[in-house]
Amino acid sequence: MSAREPIVDPVTVGASSNEASHLRLTGITKRYGGVTALDDVDFACELGSIHAVLGENGAGKSTLIKTMAGVVRPDEGEILLEGRAVSFASPAEANAAGIVCIFQELSLLPDLSVAANISIAAPPRRFGLIDRRAQRRRAEELLARIRCEDVNPLSRVRDLSLSRRQMVEIAKALGQDPSVLILDEATSALTAADVDNVFDILLSGDTTGTVFQHLHKLPSVGPEVGASEILYLLRRSGLEIAAVLDDEGNPLGITSADDLAGLLLGEQTGNDVQSLG
Repeated sequence: MSAREPIVDPVTVGASSNEASHLRLTGITKRYGGVTALDDVDFACELGSIHAVLGENGAGKSTLIKTMAGVVRPDEGEILLEGRAVSFASPAEANAAGIVCIFQELSLLPDLSVAANISIAAPPRRFGLIDRRAQRRRAEELLARIRCEDVNPLSRVRDLSLSRRQMVEIAKALGQDPSVLILDEATSALTAADVDNVFDILLSGDTTGTVFQHLHKLPSVGPEVGASEILYLLRRSGLEIAAVLDDEGNPLGITSADDLAGLLLGEQTGNDVQSLG
């Protein structure tokens, strides 16, 4: 994807038709005992769009992502995928439906090779046995796609640095060809060069699905914000649009981390924040 006008108009996101949205959440509420983690949250996205969410601690960011990824079930509300109601009992069910999440806690098996981890969900087979040669080729292709050719597909994951393990996790997710890719603080362990590479890929149009990213900290206006067409704030009062990209790909009204902090603290109002509800 190149820098351009946002796919979704921030004023009409909440009113988008089910048919126009690839993934749509309506009225999502999740409670843990007497604590409400999510309260009547709405969200809609189309294929080929990139979204980012920020919020204070306790705002429900992780719960929102886990709901989308099949880790937790909402107490109220509905999830629609291509206009059809879905309910995921596990991340495996969400993956089968095309929704893949890269969590901050890595899911790699440290004693297996990089190649085995990347294709662990569906290893290539030949005569009923795992085709190690095809497995390695697939890993090489995916690692090259994310510009991580320095990682040997035959290396054990436990021998890699944390940043390289995270890149292997990203390669593994992309290998599933998801229609919705969720990054749950997935860039927090990456080097600055790796972060640039990941978001260059997202902006290049090499991915055709939707990307939803949870930002782990207030970033400078750079890859995490600049790659996103829509930046959201998640507050206890609901999910709100904080900014969209202008014609040159720059977030409107966002020029520094101070601006983002101001939004989080409610110091910017009016046209700066459009409600989805």
